[in-house]
Amino acid sequence: PLSDAVGGLIECVPSSDKVTIWCNEEGKMIGLEHNPLAQHLWDRAFGTGTDYIVGTVVLTGGADDEGETVGLTAEQVASLGL
Repeated sequence: PLSDAVGGLIECVPSSDKVTIWCNEEGKMIGLEHNPLAQHLWDRAFGTGTDYIVGTVVLTGGADDEGETVGLTAEQVASLGL
């Protein structure tokens, strides 16, 4: 599950182009390290200096018609510039 991947409670952060960042909800409180790659995605979506992203993240697509999380398409991955 996503909680295992991020090491704790998950927080869903819609980013851009229907890309979702899943991170540890308590990451800052428990002192997880800064994640520069996730920070870059956050800054592109919400502006520099609006938050500080830490810990391991999982990137997924948006949700399907039934509300289920979907994977990233090849186009979404390419748009991330990673």
